[in-house]
Amino acid sequence: MKLLALLALSTFLSLPTFSQDTDPKIINDANAEPRRVGSFHAIKVEDGIDLYLTQGDEETVVVSANKIEYRNKINTRVENGVLRIYFGDERGLVITWRDRRLRAYISVKKLDALQASGGSDVIVRGTLSADKLKLDFSGGSDFVGSIKANELTVDISGGSDARLTGNAVNLRVEASGGSDFKGYDMVSDYAIVEASGGSDAQLTVNKELFAEASGGSDIYFKGNPSIKRSSSSGGSSVSRRN
Repeated sequence: MKLLALLALSTFLSLPTFSQDTDPKIINDANAEPRRVGSFHAIKVEDGIDLYLTQGDEETVVVSANKIEYRNKINTRVENGVLRIYFGDERGLVITWRDRRLRAYISVKKLDALQASGGSDVIVRGTLSADKLKLDFSGGSDFVGSIKANELTVDISGGSDARLTGNAVNLRVEASGGSDFKGYDMVSDYAIVEASGGSDAQLTVNKELFAEASGGSDIYFKGNPSIKRSSSSGGSSVSRRN
């Protein structure tokens, strides 16, 4: 929730800037440090580390914190093709990360999965393109960005929010536990949407829609799709918006 609130207050422009290819020499962050890692096709970010993501011709990884001692505790490891970014000491002990301005600046060539948890926020600069892409946000983590994909899956839970723009042929959204999917500017041809536990989903669909809302949740859609299934229960609703 906190990232979307910041955006509403127009503070996004105050965030650090970096080039489209995430060149560590021109990241506007005096505490930035490049890291050498192996090749990766997925990212998992944890422990309140905010991720600034671009897509380019090279894979680069740069980390930052407000003190060198904190920056040195940001771990960047590739395990089975997944770049894991987390905060802790060599024994794996997680130390309180709040107010330490933990950041990672990542450039990817290809990406098929992105997971954020524990209050980590993800901001995409430019548009992230993929054939198949799965986004998973939990524990108060937020996402803002533009996506272009053939198949896009978005799973948000635990008070997480996702604000997406772009387009997808096939879109699947699962929102639970007070999470919100804000995707009126994310246009899909076919969509399957499930919202539960006080969650909301907003999207634009052109051809076919399956929608299920429960537990005080709402699904709002734009476009003129064929409604293949629409169900609501427990004070929930599925409705069209102009």
